[in-house]
Amino acid sequence: MADLKFEIHESKSGECRVFETFDEMGLPDDLLRGVYGYGWEKPSIIQKLAIVPQIKGDDLLAQANSGVGKSGSFGIGLLSRINVAEKKPQALVMSHTHELASQTANVIRALGVHLGVKVVLAVGGHPRRENVREIRDGAQVIVGTPGRVYDLASSGDLSFASLRSFVIDEADEMLRDRFADQIHAICQLGLPKTCGVSLFSATMPPEVRTLADTILKDPVKITLKEADVKLDGIKQFYVEVDNDSQKMDVFSDLFETIDIKSSIIFCNTKERAERLHQQLTERGFPVSVIYGDPMTQADRKRRMDEFRAGTTRVLIATNLLARGIDVQQINMVFNFDIPPFDDKEQFIHRIGRCGRFGRKGTAISLLTATEKDVMDQIAHHYAFETRALPEDLKGVTD
Repeated sequence: MADLKFEIHESKSGECRVFETFDEMGLPDDLLRGVYGYGWEKPSIIQKLAIVPQIKGDDLLAQANSGVGKSGSFGIGLLSRINVAEKKPQALVMSHTHELASQTANVIRALGVHLGVKVVLAVGGHPRRENVREIRDGAQVIVGTPGRVYDLASSGDLSFASLRSFVIDEADEMLRDRFADQIHAICQLGLPKTCGVSLFSATMPPEVRTLADTILKDPVKITLKEADVKLDGIKQFYVEVDNDSQKMDVFSDLFETIDIKSSIIFCNTKERAERLHQQLTERGFPVSVIYGDPMTQADRKRRMDEFRAGTTRVLIATNLLARGIDVQQINMVFNFDIPPFDDKEQFIHRIGRCGRFGRKGTAISLLTATEKDVMDQIAHHYAFETRALPEDLKGVTD
């Protein structure tokens, strides 16, 4: 198991085996049809390890690099435990954003299409009465954000009595700050003793692992060694600038020179993202922008749909889109700003938006002298190499 680059801690209930094919996992036939129909011929590295512990009902802490099929891991795991004849909520998946929850719900629907499983998206902005109606009509999988899920559960409209699987996606984000309070409040409403709890993330800082121990019972732990969190399929470059105001001119030159099929430009704040959108639009560049409040959920959905469809090729974003979002055609990520070292996990999540499922990608960061120091710290921490962008840009995106 050394070649997998994972540290494995097995539960008391048994060993954590590697399954090389989906057929070996004992999945229901109709679920196998959905998996193969989704286009997955063989399990990814994390799926080889993480699916079967969930089927067995073990609690699970699972860490793996971005773009290697974590949502497929817990989607297949929870669908394997669904009793399709029972028209009650049996699986609950928590996501930190509407966009990620919607994407996850669509993946689970696709995987479970031949099972006839009913999946509900429970997020703010979606009519609450529709969620209540869907649950009463026999929904079996609930994918939602903490606020809406707690509202439904605390009011009695969503019962946990039949839950077999509870998944916390992007666990490092969900177990800190306000999300942590919401997750603990949801757990305190009472999960059945037979409900398996799974935590998934690309990064798993020590403080999050400590919090996870208060939620999980004798879990199987599948975690990356710190030096293996880096994303080997992504070329990383930086451009040094004398001051922040130079970034716009440098980026404009790159935009005109490099072949960008689809790209996300990350900024640290929504004010920064909006200002960059205005400046690039004034220069004639076709870009869109997305961030959290006060942008409405309807506007965010429309802009994401346009980006996925290719109507918009370049999307300016805050960390709202740093985690979990899968747009396969993305070939480049730009860091107009980089996150502070204390929030270094965001850097890994950002660049993980390209190079999904083994594809190649390119990340370019624009750095002032202060930001270059932060970049050096992040690179040292995760043991990856980043190079100065060459003058000859041929091959940068190959």
